[in-house]
Amino acid sequence: MLTMENNETLNTPVEQVEEALAKEEVVQQEPQPAPVKEPVKEEPKVIVESKPAYVNAGMAQRIVAFIIDSALAALIAWIIRMPVGIMNILNVMDTNKAILFNYSINDSLFYVVVAAYFILFTIFLYATPGKMLMHIKVVALDDKNEVIDIIFRETIGRFLSSILLIGYIIGFFDADRRCLHDRLGDTRVVANVK
Repeated sequence: MLTMENNETLNTPVEQVEEALAKEEVVQQEPQPAPVKEPVKEEPKVIVESKPAYVNAGMAQRIVAFIIDSALAALIAWIIRMPVGIMNILNVMDTNKAILFNYSINDSLFYVVVAAYFILFTIFLYATPGKMLMHIKVVALDDKNEVIDIIFRETIGRFLSSILLIGYIIGFFDADRRCLHDRLGDTRVVANVK
């Protein structure tokens, strides 16, 4: 200990620390400034538009839809052909005469109406009424439903698929359930994902 002129004693720093510890005094430290955080650079978010996930429609759904559509198309064709039939009955015009190969006006009109049914519904709504009831639709593989592809699919493609039903049978064994006319038109039939 050191003494001063007025009898005060000075403690050495070591003694001061020991005294403080003995008295259980808490020595306060100066507050440290908070560490400066550097701003985190966020990378720009890239929005990737992905194709919607589709589930391939089953062949049972497609068959039921085709039966419904065939009945509706035949009904519409019958209604449209009625005036032609009346003209034939009244001998105004012979509609049973072959005009193209062995097909008569009645046959040709029936084909045109049925083809128009499938083509127009597929172009504008991506599904015929039968497909709508079965919750399935036609989509292009490249997501661009080209009119020419749909016309080709619904005319020549369906005609080729119907030869011995080979084109439809292909759909049972194809992983994507694509029939011959689907392949020719670059399309597939999918279930509507809700």
